[in-house]
Amino acid sequence: MELHYNRDLLKSLLIQLNTYDTKCKLMIAHNVVVFHSKYYAMPEQKTSPITVPHYQEKSQGTFDLPKDEALKEQFQRIKTIIQCNK
Repeated sequence: MELHYNRDLLKSLLIQLNTYDTKCKLMIAHNVVVFHSKYYAMPEQKTSPITVPHYQEKSQGTFDLPKDEALKEQFQRIKTIIQCNK
């Protein structure tokens, strides 16, 4: 029953395609043949493993220190973090 419904639906969609798209005027479906089989091949989906990228530290931690003491302390802290990540 469902197979016949799907066949008729496909045929009607092809007929409607002729009326809506001028490029498909010559495409006429008189018969639609459906083969029922319990075997079907699903395409294999290739999944890449999810990984966390690890990068090497490229910064040297050398930069001009500002005169402001609060900023200087922050820059020193950043410099030590960079040195630890090497």
